[in-house]
Amino acid sequence: MAYANVKPALAAWRAAHPRATMREIEDAVEEQVAKLWAEFLAEVARQSQADEQAHSERCGSKLATRGRRTRRLRANGGEPIVLERSHAVCPVCKPGVFPLDRELGLLPGSPLTMAHSGPR
Repeated sequence: MAYANVKPALAAWRAAHPRATMREIEDAVEEQVAKLWAEFLAEVARQSQADEQAHSERCGSKLATRGRRTRRLRANGGEPIVLERSHAVCPVCKPGVFPLDRELGLLPGSPLTMAHSGPR
């Protein structure tokens, strides 16, 4: 759902719901904004430099990338966010980490992205 698709999607919804109340219109707009919100979150998160700067927190050695993995999250509105990120291992002390998760403050295994209640 790109920004350019929001207005046509809402126009199509309105055409299909000509007698919608203001509350129903608000709900439809919020649904579209939640999708756009999730898309923006993922796009900005992917602009990280975490992979190039990743070092072991134990010994300080540069981490070696061991492939990419997908993490599925949910924004506060419930919209899915999919992040492709590198898995890295320290060649000296061996712990594996996801540098992007560490940079973004994402808890291991948690599907949540943040604590606030959605778009402001």
